[in-house]
This record gives sequence, C-alpha cells and structure tokens, in this order.
Amino acid sequence: MKSSKGTAAELKSIVRTASEDNDFKTFIKAINAAGLEKVLRSETPITVFAPTEEAFNSLPKEKLEALFENTGELTNVLVYHMVPGRLLIKDIIDLNSADTVEGDKLVFYPCNGVKINGADIVKADIECSNGIIHGIDRVLFPK
Repeated sequence: MKSSKGTAAELKSIVRTASEDNDFKTFIKAINAAGLEKVLRSETPITVFAPTEEAFNSLPKEKLEALFENTGELTNVLVYHMVPGRLLIKDIIDLNSADTVEGDKLVFYPCNGVKINGADIVKADIECSNGIIHGIDRVLFPK
C-alpha cells in the first residue's frame, strides 16, 4: 500500500490530483461524465475511495459502457465511493463503517491492510487540499 503526502502549499484539489495520476484516468472520466467535478473541487472536505484503472478494467466491457450511458446510475455509483470528511488509514482502522454521500454505508475491516466492502486499498492517504484519496482495486456498487 503506497502513501502520498505533501505540504499544505503543495496540495491540489481531489480532481486535479486524480487527473495527474494515471491510475485514476477512468475515474476522472466518470466524474466528468456525471458532472461531479464541482463536488470534488469544493472546499468541503471529502474522502474518496477511487477505483483504479485496474478496478475499472476488471468490469465487463458491457457493464462499464452501460454505466457511462446511464448518468443517474453512474452518479450513484461514484458518490457511493465518497465519505464526508478527511479519513486517513489510521482513522479508517478505528471505524466499522462510514456513511457515504450516496446515503448507504461502506463497511471497513482489517485484513492484510484495510478492506472496504471487499475492496483492497492499494494507494493510501493521497492528501489533497480538500480531502483524501484512497485508490481501491474494485468498483463498488450501492445496494
């Protein structure tokens, strides 16, 4: 699990940070398609469990295409990956779950690191001016 930190003056917004990381190209494409870039540029702190390229590539091509064609479903899936506030790994370890922006809960449990609804955190604690990004190895779907 990798970690990334910077000084307050060096930190960029979640959107800018993710846009500059090749592991989050499809995630940023999805954020733009759903019209959520404004949410991830706001000053309100948010923690994003962003699926990596590998996570998106593991979805069947038809499912990924259908998701991008239905912006309502795409929006629900994306906000299910977002939790209000700044949660570092050390904070998540002490939690059982957290409410998402979508309204459902993400469940956390320790298992060779930390799992979120069965997904592994593969990039941790990417600090941004308005929150935290954790790269995960699966796309999560709300119930």
